[in-house]
Amino acid sequence: MNSEEKINVWGARVHNLKNVDLEIPRRKLVVITGLSGSGKSSLAFDTIYAEGQRRYMETLSTYARQFVGTMERPDVDKITGLSPVVAIEQKTTNKNPRSTVGTVTEINDFLRLLYARASRAYSPVTGEEMVHYTDERIAELILSGFAGRRIAVMAPVVKGRKGHYRELFETLARKGYIYARIDGEIREISAGMRLDRYKIHTIDLVVDRLVVGGESAERLMTSLREAMRQGKGTMAVYDYGTEQQRFYSRHLMCPSTGIAFEDPAPHTFSFNSPKGACPHCNGLGEEAVFDLEKIVPDPGLSLREGAVEPLGKYRNNLLFAMLEMLGRRYDFTLDDPVSSFSEEGLNAVLYGDSEPLTVDLSEFSSSGGRQFLQWEGVAEYIGRTEDEDSKRGQKWRDQFLIYRKCSVCGAADPNYVAPVVNPFKDVKEGDAFYDEILWAADKGIIKGDGTGNYNPNDGITRAQIVMILWNATGNEEASKPSGFADVKDGAWYAKAVAWAVENGITNGTDLGFEPDRVCTRAEIVTFLHRANNKPAPAAAASFSDLTQDWYKDAVAWAVENGITKGVGGNRFAPNDTCTRGQAAAFMYRLAQLAK
Repeated sequence: MNSEEKINVWGARVHNLKNVDLEIPRRKLVVITGLSGSGKSSLAFDTIYAEGQRRYMETLSTYARQFVGTMERPDVDKITGLSPVVAIEQKTTNKNPRSTVGTVTEINDFLRLLYARASRAYSPVTGEEMVHYTDERIAELILSGFAGRRIAVMAPVVKGRKGHYRELFETLARKGYIYARIDGEIREISAGMRLDRYKIHTIDLVVDRLVVGGESAERLMTSLREAMRQGKGTMAVYDYGTEQQRFYSRHLMCPSTGIAFEDPAPHTFSFNSPKGACPHCNGLGEEAVFDLEKIVPDPGLSLREGAVEPLGKYRNNLLFAMLEMLGRRYDFTLDDPVSSFSEEGLNAVLYGDSEPLTVDLSEFSSSGGRQFLQWEGVAEYIGRTEDEDSKRGQKWRDQFLIYRKCSVCGAADPNYVAPVVNPFKDVKEGDAFYDEILWAADKGIIKGDGTGNYNPNDGITRAQIVMILWNATGNEEASKPSGFADVKDGAWYAKAVAWAVENGITNGTDLGFEPDRVCTRAEIVTFLHRANNKPAPAAAASFSDLTQDWYKDAVAWAVENGITKGVGGNRFAPNDTCTRGQAAAFMYRLAQLAK
C-alpha cells in the first residue's frame, strides 16, 4: 500500500499498549475491537487522536494556544501518514455564546479573508454579478449607451424613506439646484416645498440636463463628478425618451437596479463584528420572544381575575385604569374573559395601542384632571426589566420568554426555513394582492426595485413579465440569444427574453421586443397561456370587448381556470395596462391551478 494511503504506528505504549505496531488504511471506516481493558480506547483516543490534535495545535498562533493549553506527545515511537486534524473535545469550556469551533481554531479568520478578497458579489435583487466603475468608465458607458439622447444626470439623495424634507429642498435651492425627480416625477424645487411626511419617498437631485454627444463629453464628466459627490458615490442617468433610469456607482453595484454596497472586508463576514452581525439578534443566532401561553396561562379568566400573569389581579391603580379605557375602545371590560376579546383588542392589550387614551387621574394624582396617556402594552411592561442589573428582575422577565433561532438570519442553519416576511415597504397588509405579492417574493419570482419597494401599482413591462415567468419556471437557459436588436447582451432580462422566444412565449413586436413597453392584460394572459402550453378552452370567454383573435383563446383559458375574472361589467379590458400587483396575483393563481 502507498505510504500516503495509510497511517503507520510504531511502538505505541500508552496505558495497556505494549509496543504496538500497526498499519491503518486512510479514507476507510476502521473498527478497533477487543476485550475490555485491551487498549482500544488507548490506541484510538489517547494515541492517534491525541497526536493528530497535538499536530493541529502546533499550526495555531501563540494567541490561540494560550486559550487551549499545551498538549503532551503520546507515548509512541513514531506515527506517519497522520495529517493535522481539528480535534476539539465535546465538553464546553467557554460559556461565551460567540465562541464556536471556527473561532477557537481560527478557521473563521481564513474564511473571512477568503470571502473578502477572493469572492464575487451578486445582486440580491436581480442575481447579476455586481460591478465597480471608475468615473471615466461611467462616462464612456453613458456616451456610448445614450448617444444622441436627452438625459438628466441625477444624484440619489433619499431612497425609500418617510419625511417632508422641507429643509433638504431649502438647502438644495440655496445651492442653485432647480429640479429634482420626486417619486418618479421631475418637479421644480419651489420655496416652502414639502412632501407628505407619512409617505415613503425617493428623491433624486437633477444635477444637469444635456444631450449626449462628443461635444458634451467634458460637461458630462463635470456633472458626473458633482452627482457622485451629492449621491455619496452613486449617480443615475434618466432618459427622457424612454423614461427609464440607470444607476452607476463607484461602489460595488448592481448594474440594473443601482443597489450598492460597501466593498467587502473581513469584518463583513464576522458575527462578532457590528459590521457583519445580524442586526436582529446581534450575531448570537437567537432571539427572545414573548410566550403568549405563559403571559395568559388561562384565557378563561378576566383581567380583574388576573388572566394576564405579569399584571396580576386587579388593583386600583393607573395600570388598570388605562386597561379599562382601552376596553371601551375595543369593546371589552375588565370582567370579560380574555378568550372573548377580539384579535385587535388582545393585540392592543399585549403590544400597545398607537392612539393615546383619555384617563381621569383624580384618583391617582393630586393634580387630577383628564390627561392623554399612551398604553404601551404588556410586552413593553415586561421588557422594562431587560436592562435591570438585579438577577431577580431578570429572572422574572425570563419566565415569560422563549428563545428560538433568529427569524432573520436563521442562525446560519442550512436547514432553517425563514418565515414568509414582507420585504416591501410599500406593500401593506390589507392591500389588493398582498398575499399574492408575499407569496411571489418568498418563491423568488419577484424581486422589487432594489430600494425596498415593489411598486405594485406601477405598470409591468414586457421585460419584467418574461423575467417573472423565467423565475417561476426554473430559469432554463436558452440555447441562443433572442435576436432582438433592442435586447442588449448582458441586460438583466436578456436571458429571460431569449428563453421566452425559444419556448414560443413571445415573438416580439414590429419594433423589436420593446422590453420597456408596459404590458396589456391581453399580453399577460397570452404569455401565461403559452408558457404553460395549455390546450384551447372548452368555450370562449363571454366578454364583450374581446376583438382580436390572437388573445381570445388565452383569455378564455385564463377565465376557465380562475386566473382572471375580468374587470366587471362584462369586460376584460384587454388593452388596459397590467400592474405589477396583478402580475403577482396571476402567477399565484396559476400555481394554485398547478396543484
